[in-house]
Amino acid sequence: MVAYNLNRIIDVNFYPTDKTRISNLLHRPIGIGVQGLADVFALMDVAFTSEQAREINKLIFETIYHAALESSMEIAKERAGKMHIMTRYHQHIFQKVDVPHLDKFAKVDWVSREYIAGVADDAWVNELLPIPAEMHSLEGDLAGAYSSFIGSPASKGQLQFDMWGTTPTSGRYDWSALKADIQQYGLRNSLLVAPMPTASTSQILGNNECFEPFTSNLYSRRTNAGEFVLPNKYLLAELIELGLWNEALKDNIILNKGSIQQLTGVSAHLKEKYKTVWEIPMKHLIDMAADRGPYICQSQSLNLWVEDPDYKALTALHFHAWQAGLKTGIYYLRRKAKHQAQQFTIRPPEQHTDKEDCLMCSS
Repeated sequence: MVAYNLNRIIDVNFYPTDKTRISNLLHRPIGIGVQGLADVFALMDVAFTSEQAREINKLIFETIYHAALESSMEIAKERAGKMHIMTRYHQHIFQKVDVPHLDKFAKVDWVSREYIAGVADDAWVNELLPIPAEMHSLEGDLAGAYSSFIGSPASKGQLQFDMWGTTPTSGRYDWSALKADIQQYGLRNSLLVAPMPTASTSQILGNNECFEPFTSNLYSRRTNAGEFVLPNKYLLAELIELGLWNEALKDNIILNKGSIQQLTGVSAHLKEKYKTVWEIPMKHLIDMAADRGPYICQSQSLNLWVEDPDYKALTALHFHAWQAGLKTGIYYLRRKAKHQAQQFTIRPPEQHTDKEDCLMCSS
């Protein structure tokens, strides 16, 4: 469903420039992303830093990549029969679009599309929204693919993981059969998977951002009614279930800037599970990015968190990402503020004394 909807947006979207419109109609890239990977691990009772989390991470993105490829191939397959018949039936119309170079007749693709629909008065034209590049470049079973499919790695049976030099080992999907279908029918979209930052939508839907760990176990949310401090909902539920949640524990988490590593009476597993991103080695995040990389045909917005970055640390991270084969080493580098704000929300400890206060003075 995601691939179908994003593919449709390409045809009905508004484009601010001709170059973006032309490129999108010729190559039809879409970008499927994710949000809430940390939520998944929390619900499955898996620590972000565990080997099990790395395996789940790979399985999720293998599934997304396979489903996206399969959907894009099915769209091309559904279009192929009608496109092949329509091209032959209206050949005299398409021949009027006489442009020798791809870039030239791409520039008149929208005009030609409207012209064809007007002359042919064909429901198929309005349904399939063909462009001249597709009519001139594709035929037969491949007639429903994107215009520049022929010559692409996928047309030669090479998918993203092949170009990474790896092979899926889960055994969940028949990749050979999918490759054969793609070579026969093509793909409707040149690019499919592109995990992006999801700051706004994650906040709206109540999930953690994209594939990132929890940045804190306490968040501040600002609305028209004011600013509120919210705890990590999964941690809160577990602490309540264990009978540990109280005002003092909340103040302890605030005092430690969203960390629970200083809490007493909490299991080592819970502490490991709810480590914040500042408490996780950045090389682990890079390794997880490399694990899912073979199933990402565009790139991924990989943010890194370093409390006090220096040239040595950043160089080491860049080289580690490069050696792992990542296309994007760092998207944003996050660092902690040099000075921490005063914790006004922490209630000061009560002073217990046996001395009675003078009511007149205290008034």
